[in-house]
Amino acid sequence: MKKIIVKESQDSQSILKVILKAFPNLKISSLHKLFRVKNIKVNAKRVKKDYIVSSNDIIEIYATDEVLFSIPKNIVYNYEDENILIAYKPKGLESVSYDEFSFSFEQIVQKDKNNYNIKICHRLDTNTEGLMLFSKNDAANVEMLNAFKKNKIYKNYLAFVHGAMPKQYDYLKGYILKDKKLGVSKIINEKKSHALSVATEYEVLKYLHDYNVSVLNITLYTGRTHQIRAHMKHLGTPIVGDSKYGNSEINNKLGFYSQALFSYKYAFNFSKGSKLEYLNSIYISLDQDEIIENFLKICNKKK
Repeated sequence: MKKIIVKESQDSQSILKVILKAFPNLKISSLHKLFRVKNIKVNAKRVKKDYIVSSNDIIEIYATDEVLFSIPKNIVYNYEDENILIAYKPKGLESVSYDEFSFSFEQIVQKDKNNYNIKICHRLDTNTEGLMLFSKNDAANVEMLNAFKKNKIYKNYLAFVHGAMPKQYDYLKGYILKDKKLGVSKIINEKKSHALSVATEYEVLKYLHDYNVSVLNITLYTGRTHQIRAHMKHLGTPIVGDSKYGNSEINNKLGFYSQALFSYKYAFNFSKGSKLEYLNSIYISLDQDEIIENFLKICNKKK
């Protein structure tokens, strides 16, 4: 059971809105079912879905984590050994949990493997999907975090951006400045207070002429929050589906409502003598063509 205490700012709102605000991944069909089977109470009394809440109301929701957080039934593991594993994170899941109303991909993997020593080694935005790297023991975790700091782990993204790129290949440098109030970041050319350096490399893999969309292979040399999304907006070629940095009209036209951005490839360059040096001979990648084909299927549905 999960409990929500209605805030003063939520007074007179629909109970549906309050619950979906607390559990954004909860499917609306699942929420309606919870009301049908009378698994939602307010102040210890069962209510209907048209109930209007008041501040300090106590909402009780009797549902499993799988329902509340839309936890996938099957986790896809792309690689695993005694030290690390790589799993595919779907859209809509946070990398790590921040409060009782979130259920992270890290928790899901720990539970699925029945191993709570498993730790996430980097983060993806909630609506970025793809490969995520986990350590399975403390020694591997230390090695992984150090390797990320020293750029010994190469992580590539596949991005679908609106428009033709100015160059076939480019290495972009600059600074990123985060607006904490708005939750967005901006690329700037000159160093300012609180701005962090960024380096982003891209290569155009394909141009989808019918949709005016470029498919990019992107390599990050710094791992700043929203770095790829902000850099693509800075170039005037925002990521398709990006609600914060993109164009809503174009996103709606193409049928994308979250960013078409995938963490899709890993390569390693651990130092000689490292416990994880053996990973240098391992190359893990998703199928580019399959990702592009799935992108086109969504676009074609909107035609």
